[in-house]
Amino acid sequence: MLELSRYGATPFAGARLVAWLLCSLSGLAFTQLTACNGADSSKSDSSPQVGGGTAMNPDGTLIPTGGAAPTGMPVGGGSGFTQASGGAAGGSGGVSGGIGGVSGLGGLGGVSGSGGIVAGSGGASGSPNGPPLDGSCAAVPVPVATGGRELHVTVTGNDANANGSAALPYGSLSAAVHSAVAGDTVLVHGGTYALKSAQALSPSGHAGSPVTIRAVAGESVIFDGTGVVLGNYDGLIRVSGSYAVIDGFEVVNSVGGGIQLVGANQVMVRRCRIHNIAFQALGGTGNDIVLQQNEVYDSVTSNLNGKVDTANNGSGWSPAVLSFWVSGTTRSKRWTVEGNLIHDNWGECLDALHLEDSVFRGNVLHDCYSVNLYVDDATALRLEGNYIYNSSTKYNRAVGGESAHGIAMGTESVAAPAVLQNITIANNLILSTGVGILYARFKGLGYSGIGIFHNVIADTHNESVWLTAAPTSNGVAQNNVFSKGANNNAVGLNSAGWTLDHNLWPNGGQQGTANVIADPQFSAPGKGGTAPAGFRSKAGSPALLAGTPLASVPNDYACAKRSAVSPSIGIYE
Repeated sequence: MLELSRYGATPFAGARLVAWLLCSLSGLAFTQLTACNGADSSKSDSSPQVGGGTAMNPDGTLIPTGGAAPTGMPVGGGSGFTQASGGAAGGSGGVSGGIGGVSGLGGLGGVSGSGGIVAGSGGASGSPNGPPLDGSCAAVPVPVATGGRELHVTVTGNDANANGSAALPYGSLSAAVHSAVAGDTVLVHGGTYALKSAQALSPSGHAGSPVTIRAVAGESVIFDGTGVVLGNYDGLIRVSGSYAVIDGFEVVNSVGGGIQLVGANQVMVRRCRIHNIAFQALGGTGNDIVLQQNEVYDSVTSNLNGKVDTANNGSGWSPAVLSFWVSGTTRSKRWTVEGNLIHDNWGECLDALHLEDSVFRGNVLHDCYSVNLYVDDATALRLEGNYIYNSSTKYNRAVGGESAHGIAMGTESVAAPAVLQNITIANNLILSTGVGILYARFKGLGYSGIGIFHNVIADTHNESVWLTAAPTSNGVAQNNVFSKGANNNAVGLNSAGWTLDHNLWPNGGQQGTANVIADPQFSAPGKGGTAPAGFRSKAGSPALLAGTPLASVPNDYACAKRSAVSPSIGIYE
């Protein structure tokens, strides 16, 4: 698990992840997972809940309930089930009105009219159920069923005599979900639920009739795991089952994980705030998964100050949010990870591990350990419109001292060494990272079909792009702004098979053809944390209308349509 590059021994996903997966894939009850013990509890804080209509600006700040939707980020409606400002009518099977998408675009309909969670225009390799891999801007709609029961959960409820009514509510989330059938809504009322054990949820919804599990609108629901005995990689809330929406909870203080998906199918987790978690905060295994508008921070505290990195001489920590194999070497499929704020974690912010036909878009990822967005053993993946940056040296590596990279790719698995294939990296703003976009070979066989389009990479410590030599390598980089890093280098490809053209190089180091070597004349550029709008080009900028047309990137960072003849270079049209 050591990176084979001149940047030294810098593994990304640690060996402890394997232990977590053994627990995840076992399907055992929490009490049976005795082989996965140990970790210290982290401390609590008093951060407010995300839910009830709150959302995030592109700079990572929160918009209160009723606030206006920011350009470039999807926003949920008041209760999560009504049309947000600017939303167009949802398609067949979608929630009425959809979610108001970026720049006011409407939500998509359900999968092939079936009412599924993941709605799209067809994934890679002809998959009919995949998320939109064509650069679509519409957010995935929240599925909703009508006619089902409402089952209530309160802090003072009693599972022993509950029937789910307002008069006789459940006292635990697990008991209420166990009683729910397709079309039911589990309404969790405000308060702090001091958990005595992990909550195992196995909802059994159907297409067009999900089980909805949500906080009551406007009420703060906190699941506190202080004192709950968990293995390192056991989730405090563990979700299997099918066709469910989990919406608006705060999950805190776990010596293991936060919200863990275990072979889930057609499940959406949205508007949850997860923090003070010793290992993974969110994610796991499954197909047709949506992670939307969640906030994750202060997770992977087991690696606080890089202590795992130091103890293992450069390996072994966990990511904050991740996907993983469903079983054996079968990848998870069709994930949409959009509009999340993931920051200040002692592991990678977001890992696309062992994943196919998926989209990570509109996320704000900053100040994590080693890498902000990591791709390992993935195929047919689209990384678009993400804002990725570091704003301090707090999370620099304990071994080697490196600042976290922006986007890193590799294949660490000995079990399934592979060629990374068909990875599109478009419309991302990457600031103040180690390397902007990095490929490290590890155990892999190389890469094929890497597309780097319309990104802005600036103020890096090392190159904007650095790719370790690989036996298989081909890719295209067009319409990007590539700045030199503090090491005075802009790009290091180190392998044949690349096409570079129509890129802008503000301070030289150019490679390829049709280069623009000039100041892009951004309106208000800056370091990590600068508002993305500062990277719009001023009138008269040499970046305007200087790109080559790309059918695969039809929209810009703010979802404005790009010119089909002379698009602009950079994230904005």
